[in-house]
Amino acid sequence: MSSWRPCARDWGRPSNERDDVNARAETTATARTEAEERARRAIVRADDTAARALRAESDLAKVREQLKQTRTDRDAIREEARCLRGNLATVIAERDTARADARRERTRGDQRVSDLRTAHQQQLALLHDMAAELRLTSRWAD
Repeated sequence: MSSWRPCARDWGRPSNERDDVNARAETTATARTEAEERARRAIVRADDTAARALRAESDLAKVREQLKQTRTDRDAIREEARCLRGNLATVIAERDTARADARRERTRGDQRVSDLRTAHQQQLALLHDMAAELRLTSRWAD
């Protein structure tokens, strides 16, 4: 692979020196070829790394968009939960009011029944007294 060719000035050189020059030229050419191959591999690796970096940036953009959507969803859910808590508080207050009204009505109903029972017992006692009095007067009249 040597590109070295003897020129006029090399004609007078000893053969060992020429062989050394040829060997150095060949070593240099081999080293250059190896360096070029390493450079090509480095370029391929750099291209692969750049492609991975682009994919990673794309994936990152997708993740960021998903995060943004998730945060939007979370905020909507929080707002809905706030509304539901408000509705729950209203329903609980209405339930407590209805229970208090029911207790009050039950107490009124119980009092009304008690009053009617007392009035009925008084009327019944009065009717018993009147019946007894009528029996007595009917016996006296006989």
